[in-house]
Amino acid sequence: MPNFETAYHILLVEDERTTNTLLSRFFRDRGISCTSVFSLQEAEQVLKTPQDFSLVILDNQLSDGVGFDLLPVLSFHAPRVPVMILTASDDQILMRDYFHAGVTDYLIKPANLDLLLIKCRRLMDAYLHQQRMLKPQVSADASNSPCVLLVEDDLDAAELVRFQLLEEDSRAYEVVLAHSLADVKHLLQAVYLVPEIILCDLNLPDSSGVATVLKIRQLLPEIPLVVLTGLEDKSIGVQAINAGADDYLTKGVDSDVLNRTLQYSLLRGARAAGQRFARAVFAHAHEGILVTNLEGVILDANPAFSLITGYERSEVLGKTPRVLSSGLQPENFYKEMWQTLSVKGFWQGEVLNKHKSGRIYSESLTIVSIKNDQGQKVNYVAFLTDISELKKQKTLLAEKNQMLETLLDERDQEEQIARNVYEHIAISWQKHLPYLTCLYQPAGSFSGDLVLWHEAEDGSFYLASLDATGHGLAAAITLMPITEVFSVMVKKSCSLKELVAELNRKVGKLLPMDRFVTGVLLKIDAKNHLFEVWNGGHPEVLLLDALGRSVNSLRSRNMALGILDDDQLAPEILVGSIEGVHSLLLMSDGILDQTNSAGKSFGQSEVRKAIRLAEDPDFFAQSIMNAYHQFSAQMPRQDDATLCQINLALWRKQLIFPTMHSKGIGI
Repeated sequence: MPNFETAYHILLVEDERTTNTLLSRFFRDRGISCTSVFSLQEAEQVLKTPQDFSLVILDNQLSDGVGFDLLPVLSFHAPRVPVMILTASDDQILMRDYFHAGVTDYLIKPANLDLLLIKCRRLMDAYLHQQRMLKPQVSADASNSPCVLLVEDDLDAAELVRFQLLEEDSRAYEVVLAHSLADVKHLLQAVYLVPEIILCDLNLPDSSGVATVLKIRQLLPEIPLVVLTGLEDKSIGVQAINAGADDYLTKGVDSDVLNRTLQYSLLRGARAAGQRFARAVFAHAHEGILVTNLEGVILDANPAFSLITGYERSEVLGKTPRVLSSGLQPENFYKEMWQTLSVKGFWQGEVLNKHKSGRIYSESLTIVSIKNDQGQKVNYVAFLTDISELKKQKTLLAEKNQMLETLLDERDQEEQIARNVYEHIAISWQKHLPYLTCLYQPAGSFSGDLVLWHEAEDGSFYLASLDATGHGLAAAITLMPITEVFSVMVKKSCSLKELVAELNRKVGKLLPMDRFVTGVLLKIDAKNHLFEVWNGGHPEVLLLDALGRSVNSLRSRNMALGILDDDQLAPEILVGSIEGVHSLLLMSDGILDQTNSAGKSFGQSEVRKAIRLAEDPDFFAQSIMNAYHQFSAQMPRQDDATLCQINLALWRKQLIFPTMHSKGIGI
C-alpha cells in the first residue's frame, strides 16, 4: 500500500499518559506521523523547532495549565494549523469560547476513535490543500494534481477509494475527505476549498438518495460530480445523473474503472467549462461576432452583431457576409483581405459596410481562422465594431484642435504686443543700482508684482514694492499707471505719507471694489541716516546685520492701497535708524505661500534658514531665492514671487564715493 499519509503530522498535547500512548499508537498504526508531549511547556518547546504540523490535538485540562494558554503560542508559531480540543466536559460555553479563540473542532472524551480519525483527516486534508494553494508551485507535478473532494461517511470505504486513487502514484490526486454535507460546507467556507471533481456517496449522515446530488449541486454547481452507490440498481444511477451528476459508480469497482471514470469526468468538465465560458463571451460581448465555415457561409451570430448591423441572427444564417457589403470598397480590397487571411491566419482593418436600413457605417473588422486539433482550418470568426461615431468624434476633435491652435497663435501674438508695450515702459525707467538686488519669479507670462525705485540728488533712496490682486496680464496692467504717480511724487521729494495718499487715491479710482494693491513704501534718508517704512498688507520687512541676525522686523500696520477712502486714510509710518543694519529684505507673499509636494508652505522659517546658510551678506536675497526654487522643485508657481535686498553697506559707500544718480522700475 502506498504511503500517501506522509504529509500528515499531528502534535498531540495530552498529560494523561495512557490516553497519550493509546492515541499516538493509533495514529502511527495508520501511517500518520505523531509527535506527543505531556505538558504546555513541552508543547511550546516543540513548536519553536522547525517542524511542519498539519494538526494540533490539545487537551483542555493539563498539569501546567489549560488549553487556552497554548493558543497564543500556536498563533505565533503555527498560525494556520487547525486545532482540535479534547475535553471531558460538554460545557457549551467553554466550547464557544474556544471557537471564538480560533479552535477548529473538538471531541468529548472518551473519544470514538473512528470518528476521531475522520475528523483529523478532514482537518488535515483541508489544511494541506490550503497550504498548497498559498505556496508557489515549484514543479509541474505539484501544479497538475487534481483536487478530489471525497464525500463518504464510511471510513473503510473512504480508505479504499483513497488507496485506489493513489496506489500507482501518491501525487496523482490531492484527496480531501468530508464525511457529511456539513463538512463540505465547512471546507468551502473555512478554507475556500475549490475541488476539480467530487466523489460522493449518496447516503450520508445529513442527506440520502438523489437529494444528496441536488444539495451538492447547490453548493458546487459547475464541478464534475461522480456518485458512489452501494446499490446495484442502475435506476438509482440514472436518477442521480438526471439530478445533475456526471457519472455514477458502484462501490468496490476496480481501480482502473475508478481512475478512468474520474479522468473522463475531468475532461468533460474542462470542456464544459470552456464551452460555458465561450458561450458567455459570445452572448455578452460588445463586439459583433460572426462564425462562418470555410466557404464563408454564416453559421452563427451573436446579439451584438444584430445591434450593429440591424440584421437578426435568423436573417443571416446560411448567407455570406456579402449581405453587409456597401459596394464602396476598391475592387482588389477583398482579394487582398483573403490573401492575407490565407497566409497569416488573420486580418484586421476598417471596412465600409451597409446597415439593414441602408445607412453606410465604418466598421473595425478582425477575422481569424480557427483550427482543429489536427491543425486544419475549420472555421472563420469575425469580430466587428461600429466605429462611425468614433471617427466622427475624431474629426470633430481634429477641427477643434485646429481652432484651438489658431486661437493660441492669436493669443500669443496679442500677448507679445502687450509684452513689448510693457517692457518699453520698464526699459525707460530701469537703471542699475549696485546696492539694490531685485529677483522675480512670475507665475505666468506677466507678473502682478512691481518694484519701483528712485535715487534723489542727495543720495536719499525711495522704493515701492507692490503686489496687485491676482497675477498675469490683468494684474500687470493694473500696476502700470502707478509708475507715473510714483515718478512725479518722488521727484518732488514728497513725504512718504503724501506718496501713500496719492497712490491710494489712484488705485481706488482705477480698480473695482474687490481689487486692491498690497505693498511696502520705503525711504532711506541720506542726511539723517533714518529709514521710513509704510507696510500695507505686505509680509514683514526684515532688517539684518552682516551676520544675518535680525535687527528688527517691520510688520504690516496699514490697509492695502485702494481699500480706504481719502478721509479714512491714516498712514502709519515706521521710522528708525539704519545704524548697525547691513541689509533690508522685502518680499511678496508669493515667496512665503509657495508649497512643496508635501503641501508645506515655504514660510518665514525657510527664509531665515536660507539667510543663515548665505556665505556672503551681499547675497541674502539670492540664497533665499535658491532655497525657494529647491523647496518647490517641480511644483507649479501659485503666485508671483518677488524678493528685494537693499544693501545699506554698499549704499553708504556710494554716499562717500557718489556716482551718477539713478531711477528705475522692476517688473
